Amino acid sequence: MAVDVAVANDATAGIDDEAAHRELKAIPPSPLTFLPEIAAIALVLIWGSTFIVTKAAYTQILPLAYTSLRYSLASIIALAVLAVRGRHDPARYWRIERGDRMRFLWCGLMGTAFNQVLFSIGVDRTSAFASSLLSSILPIFSLAIVTVLGTRLSRHIWVGVWIAIVGVCLFLVQGGTESGMVGNILCLASAATFAVYNELVQPLVRRYPAETVVAYVMTFGAIPLLVFAIPQLIAQDWGSLDGRVWGAIAYTATFPVYLALIVWNWLISKRGVAATGWNLLVPIAGGVMAVIFLGESIGSIQVVGAVITLFGLVLMQRETIGGRARPVADPVPAAGRLEP
Repeated sequence: MAVDVAVANDATAGIDDEAAHRELKAIPPSPLTFLPEIAAIALVLIWGSTFIVTKAAYTQILPLAYTSLRYSLASIIALAVLAVRGRHDPARYWRIERGDRMRFLWCGLMGTAFNQVLFSIGVDRTSAFASSLLSSILPIFSLAIVTVLGTRLSRHIWVGVWIAIVGVCLFLVQGGTESGMVGNILCLASAATFAVYNELVQPLVRRYPAETVVAYVMTFGAIPLLVFAIPQLIAQDWGSLDGRVWGAIAYTATFPVYLALIVWNWLISKRGVAATGWNLLVPIAGGVMAVIFLGESIGSIQVVGAVITLFGLVLMQRETIGGRARPVADPVPAAGRLEP
């Protein structure tokens, strides 16, 4: 009898579970379900717009003068946030170990100073679309670095790498004036320095809060960046700048750098490493904006090269993710995706 009652109860529970499941399926998903995707689209548009805003600002301000002011402001913001976060636990947020000080310094040099000097001059000497595309091939340099360090990569990843390289070569073939080619090469070098930064910063993000890493990396990079920019800071006619340039400096220091970092880390926590695939849309967004707002023209071979490059990057991305969710306990802060 007890067995019969138990069976009856199990059957009733099964019916209740099935009914509850049907009710859940009938409930439409909340708009908040797609909030990470909405945030990712916003990031793509913000990062894509940075190339356009920067290129437009260069019509009135010298490249290094613009960049040094932008990262000085971003450093002030980062230090202010660190001060707020470290009020109740200053030792945790402000202190860095003696053995890590040189690594912080090199991260600042590679991720901010060298990266932004190369990028600033590169954008000035090429198109906004070219700079956004060439900056997006950073994963190729990252894979090269980890290979040199002894990591074995699958054949599929290398297929994606070579496809992307062919695409970049095709893109560089067309269009270029000598100045444009120099700008393209500088943008490639900028991506390479940031790949080195990504490797250097890995141990730091495991040992320190994100606010600490970003604040010190930006500060250690902004100071030498100011030194590099001294000739242009002196030569710049500051009285000729209008409000649009100052607005561009404030916008690019705040949104693509610091606020984007906060949103990006939250997105990674919600969607894992698969969220990095959204980066592939940045050059597309930048290219469309460049055509619409700057009137840039894109040659047919450049379009083919861009498509091939993005296809190679997609292959690399899919193989890296491999359809397997991988937890990301400490997303690399990348100083707010320092480039652009």
